[in-house]
Amino acid sequence: MKELKQVLTKERELSELKSTFVSNASHQFRTPLTLIESGVELMEMYIEDLPAYKQAKFQRQFVKMQEEINRLSDLMNDALLLGRASANRTPFEPKAGSLVEYCQSIVNNKYNSLHNHERQIKINVEGLEVPVLFGKKLSGHAIENILSNAYKYSEQGDLLFDIIFNGKKVVLMITDKGIGIPEEDIKILFQLFFRGANTAEIEGTGLGLSIVKEFIEKHGSKIPVNSELNKGTAVSVILPIQPK
Repeated sequence: MKELKQVLTKERELSELKSTFVSNASHQFRTPLTLIESGVELMEMYIEDLPAYKQAKFQRQFVKMQEEINRLSDLMNDALLLGRASANRTPFEPKAGSLVEYCQSIVNNKYNSLHNHERQIKINVEGLEVPVLFGKKLSGHAIENILSNAYKYSEQGDLLFDIIFNGKKVVLMITDKGIGIPEEDIKILFQLFFRGANTAEIEGTGLGLSIVKEFIEKHGSKIPVNSELNKGTAVSVILPIQPK
């Protein structure tokens, strides 16, 4: 028993050390990125007096620089989130409430309003809605990540968001008609930095789904994935229903 306690203590210490390192590294990278971004904005001001044809060359380069800054910022944010989750520093504060209203708010405010009528997320509710005990911060991040992936890996068609109340559980299922996932990749989909064999041309960090898994498991939940190559993917989050 004493040896087991020592092993657990050492694991906690290593987890804390890893989280601290990731946090410090993220902050160290953030400072030069901020300076680079400020430099780009300053240069954009200085070229305003140049002829339009000369400005165009600079602007193309500035756009590329901003895209790379955003990509690195996303990578750092994901690494920081994952480090905190692994060290149990991410607060999990579940409260009973309307999961349907919460999902509708995310979809309407962060997706449908931005994509106008070109590509919409269609919400469908099945079964009798009851209050669900869930953590808004963690479940919100997980849902947004899955929705973002659905947009990223599909180029056309509306996305389907089914919310199914079924006995002691509620299923959130997000379906797209995109590139799909190779069958051999599905079983290792949630591994750190893993990216599907057919996603080489699409930007991503390989951290998003690892974070989703960490957050959803805090709810005592599962994330089954069904996919068919070149036909689409359905990612589900299964949450237990607990009374107020």
